[in-house]
Amino acid sequence: MTVPNTRIIKPLISGDNAPGFEELVEKASRTFGFLNLTILAWRAERGSLVRIYSTHPADYPVGGEKVMPPEAEWLQTVIIGQRPHTLWTADEIKRYYNDANEILAMGAGALLCVPVISEGKTLGALNFINKGYTEKDLKAMQELAPRAVASFEQLREEMDVHKETPVQG
Repeated sequence: MTVPNTRIIKPLISGDNAPGFEELVEKASRTFGFLNLTILAWRAERGSLVRIYSTHPADYPVGGEKVMPPEAEWLQTVIIGQRPHTLWTADEIKRYYNDANEILAMGAGALLCVPVISEGKTLGALNFINKGYTEKDLKAMQELAPRAVASFEQLREEMDVHKETPVQG
């Protein structure tokens, strides 16, 4: 595992959390907990992930974007391979993330990312940070991910409508 060569675009202020994920966030909190949860949408046309939901928007603002090279391990695992990316220890987090100090300052000891998949396509990912996780927690995360599909698809439809609608002046 190596730190991927990524470009991070951080907005000056956080946008609003995308609607429709509240039930998923509550279920995750009750089932296995988290110190931080971010939800990322995959934008294939840009080769990037856009943060659409954050439980800590001051540190991880909605609207932030991470551009990764196609060969990045995370991208190959989660987006292309449609498998979880698992960092079970603080040492793994240090070796993998440029902002590891910020992540560890939250009390993180594990960081697990689970793809959200619909009809064979990866829509994005759920990223969970906590003091520690187990294989049982990972299984619960994978079972929870399909609950995000409807909200992702609704958001994509709204974005497509806005993209096609000309601005009237």
